[in-house]
Amino acid sequence: MSTYRTSDLALAAALKTTLRRSPAVELTSRFAEFVFSVDPSDAQPIADRFYTDELTVPARRFAQDMRDLKSLIFQARGSNDH
Repeated sequence: MSTYRTSDLALAAALKTTLRRSPAVELTSRFAEFVFSVDPSDAQPIADRFYTDELTVPARRFAQDMRDLKSLIFQARGSNDH
């Protein structure tokens, strides 16, 4: 399966909101990378619209998805401590 990766939290939340899919989180020493199991040709147009300020998403769902992604980062960092 193809994947689309980003370390941009806001873009990841927009993708999660739009694609209705949760990403996996991969940690580096300083950053978290969100990995979506989706064809990049499906995700890239969303990213392009996000960065050109043309993407519209439901505000409450976007805010909840942002919180969910932050929780995924903290959970992943906590599981690496053990």
